[in-house]
Amino acid sequence: MTPTPSYISGAGSPLSVDPALLARLAGAAGRRRVLEHVVPVRSGYAFEAPAGSVIRFSTVDGPQVLDVNLWSL
Repeated sequence: MTPTPSYISGAGSPLSVDPALLARLAGAAGRRRVLEHVVPVRSGYAFEAPAGSVIRFSTVDGPQVLDVNLWSL
């Protein structure tokens, strides 16, 4: 089940999600959860994600800001 987003972008927004792509990723065979972690407020968390990984971020305590920095190994 896909979580309800905190923010829903308008039509034509660069933040709009392609529903067909999302459905294809969600239903991909062989995908399994390998990590679930709750990051305390005003802190951070670093992890490695192999190429092809699907990462999902959810806000558990209402609307929050999420900063993401990505580097290629």
